[in-house]
Amino acid sequence: MPLAAPGDRTEDSARQEETTQVQSSSEYKRVRIRVKRVGPRTTHVSVPTFAAGHILVPVHTHGVMAATGLDQEQLVGAALSALVNVTATSETTVDPHSWRARTREELEPAGPDPLPPSAWPWWE
Repeated sequence: MPLAAPGDRTEDSARQEETTQVQSSSEYKRVRIRVKRVGPRTTHVSVPTFAAGHILVPVHTHGVMAATGLDQEQLVGAALSALVNVTATSETTVDPHSWRARTREELEPAGPDPLPPSAWPWWE
């Protein structure tokens, strides 16, 4: 195989350039995530910043368990947070990682209930 002259784009350099562009256009933020389904290998989570949480994102069950310290039974319905690509356009590019089990302070709203029972007439 002939060597590429300086300045020539090889297939590898084009692929590396494309990967760099994808990474630079990604924006990662920590978001709240809700576990919807747990399987032996794959767990499906709802990410509110991707498709308003309506499309479930598949993740590796053991990776989430190791990062959060939760077992498979505790994962069901768990409220977690993770860094995700908030500019993702498909469930394969959401890339949730750096998992954390949310603390009680993160789960409970600070201050009074935003909609007290007195605001609902059928609760009287």
